[in-house]
Amino acid sequence: MILEHGVVRTLDPSLPLGRALAIAGELVVGGVGTHENALPSPERVDLGGRCVVPGFTDAHVHFPTWALAQREVRLEGAPSLAEAVERVRAALPAVRAGGWLRGRGWRSGDWSPVEEPTREALD
Repeated sequence: MILEHGVVRTLDPSLPLGRALAIAGELVVGGVGTHENALPSPERVDLGGRCVVPGFTDAHVHFPTWALAQREVRLEGAPSLAEAVERVRAALPAVRAGGWLRGRGWRSGDWSPVEEPTREALD
């Protein structure tokens, strides 16, 4: 099989990018050149400019979630509701009037004392 017309990221610093890739069975046999093109009618996959990465690398990203998280208050490791509320309070100056402030990563079961956050506590 030949994957062509795309970007092949090799993770090899000496040759980080390729435009095509030849696969034989379960093995990557190399970039595409005259030798691979001489194979009897190899299956070809047009990548349409898409990217191929090595299979042992988890190359996906939850970009929308990540982007939203950049503006959220990080509450991981807060030992108590009081600490979580303090982190929220410290983030308030960055919120525009009428805007939302979101937090993530809190675990009320780890707080001492164990208590659920309420609107009253957060307001």
